[in-house]
Amino acid sequence: MAAGNLGKVLLAQGKLAEAEPLLVEAVAWDRKEWGNGGIFNAPLVELRREHGRLDEAEEHLVRGERVLRATEQRVTLGLCLAERALVALGRGDLQLR
Repeated sequence: MAAGNLGKVLLAQGKLAEAEPLLVEAVAWDRKEWGNGGIFNAPLVELRREHGRLDEAEEHLVRGERVLRATEQRVTLGLCLAERALVALGRGDLQLR
């Protein structure tokens, strides 16, 4: 948990390279313990998107979306879908008119 929190702080400061291993560790721990990426999945997705690693970001989002739909977490699902839209925009798969 501490690693993930520090990772979120570093991400907010724009220190992506320093944040990444901490967020990866936190998501892996949450997946092992709880079966999902937990509260650190979204920051890891943001980091991947900021690095231009859109396929990896999408992979995390698809997995998270499945969990959120299954557990009927509508508000968090909305945030997940918004992040998926940002990834699609980054790829050029979605156009704003």
